[in-house]
Amino acid sequence: MPELNGMDVLKYLQNSVRYRRIPKVIYTTSNSWVEQSEFMALGANEFLTKAVNFKGILDSVKTMLGHCDNEVRETA
Repeated sequence: MPELNGMDVLKYLQNSVRYRRIPKVIYTTSNSWVEQSEFMALGANEFLTKAVNFKGILDSVKTMLGHCDNEVRETA
């Protein structure tokens, strides 16, 4: 992203009343434990490294949709 990085966006979302409750999934090429720890400490719900095959992509999508299902159940 040209002006903001992922951590900046996550901080903005966490500080916004409107977006605070929305699950945040970090989907990145990084597999750094340091970055994962930082994102999770800032309130990310999940840290997924981008997959290199179809099964991995499908698993990532299922994980992301699971967070949406949980949010719907909690607000119902």
